[in-house]
Amino acid sequence: MHVSQPRNGADAFLGYEISLSADGSKVVIGKHKNNFESIATIPVTCNPTDWNQLMATTFGGTLEVALNGQKIFSIPVDPDLTQGKMALRTWNSQVRFRDVRIGNENLAFRVKPVEAVSRQWEAYRQGDMQYDFALEDHVVFNGEQAQRVSFIQGKGRVGVRNAGLNRWGIAVRQGETLQGRIYLRGEHLQGKVTVALQNADGTQEYASRQLKGIGKEWKKFSFALTPEADDPEARFVVYLDRPGSLWIDQVSLMPTGDALFKGLPYRNDIGQALVNEGLTFLRYGGTMINAPEYRFKKMIGDPDRRPPYRGHWNPYSTNGFGIEDFLKFTEAAGFTAAFAINIEETPEDVADMVEYLNGAVTTKWGKNVRKTGIRHHTGSSISRLATRRFCSMEIELMNMRIISNVSTCFIRLFRAKIPLFR
Repeated sequence: MHVSQPRNGADAFLGYEISLSADGSKVVIGKHKNNFESIATIPVTCNPTDWNQLMATTFGGTLEVALNGQKIFSIPVDPDLTQGKMALRTWNSQVRFRDVRIGNENLAFRVKPVEAVSRQWEAYRQGDMQYDFALEDHVVFNGEQAQRVSFIQGKGRVGVRNAGLNRWGIAVRQGETLQGRIYLRGEHLQGKVTVALQNADGTQEYASRQLKGIGKEWKKFSFALTPEADDPEARFVVYLDRPGSLWIDQVSLMPTGDALFKGLPYRNDIGQALVNEGLTFLRYGGTMINAPEYRFKKMIGDPDRRPPYRGHWNPYSTNGFGIEDFLKFTEAAGFTAAFAINIEETPEDVADMVEYLNGAVTTKWGKNVRKTGIRHHTGSSISRLATRRFCSMEIELMNMRIISNVSTCFIRLFRAKIPLFR
């Protein structure tokens, strides 16, 4: 409530947020000033499958919150957040709203048809034609679904577009080539498929490439796009201009040349900024590792074939950047690396991970190091720190530290895998 200056981005607005958790166990109250500041978390008991009435009022400089007719919280209104509109949103949950009121006025909901387009993409269409979008689970390259775009009849263009992280736009520079790859299959295609860079509203096309040879089997197509103008808010588009059906999976668009950090698929400006800061140590992990499917063995090998998983911050994550990729970056940057692993990893899989990263190239998992490009080291040291529940191990491998809570079975398996642990 009291929402003003909204923009693209989870926290890009001014106002209060009053949220009921999906499990019905708490109400979270916070405020946004282009960030998120937690005010209070109030334990509650309600059935999330029933209709629940959440009410917020401001009167006499005080914000009051009630759940199902019972007042649960009040606080003085922030002087910067005294005016604005009411807004609704969900956060990684399937939620329905009804009987929304502002004062004594009921708001009428208008049902708007939703096109079946992947969450991080948007529909693209120009002209007068019939078309159809679908997310299909029976013909996929990787994961659980693929995007289908069908041009049925008429004249124009139909496809999908992507404006980058949080739809903030893709920064392009004149003459600086971007290289990409995309997995496609098609049926009854009467024309070619085009990939392009456009301005934010699609009125100008900076670069395009037509892809040929699309058949009924999944195939990877590589392409390069060199924009003819600078634009910090460009977008990437895939479209048809003739009848037919196109299925789209795994798409990547990256800079080239000096825009890459030491030839690796990471942005040079960000990588070099970290180096220029004089960093010597970098950690990878955090709350994201608590996702049940966050597993080391799912984030190695070809990024295009790594299985997506249900993430913590977003409904799905692609595993396009994982522990292996992090280690390649820190090694190139000269940083000592630390990464976290999910506590639900099995001891056997963690032992395989240790072998993969530090074992001899003659071992089952250690031989894969030759394929990864990660430098192989044999020197290791180990120290123990007591914790309440487990023994905490800090293992120094290849100028890297793995910090993990482990039981004695982990130690037993490490000793079996790596002679230095014996």
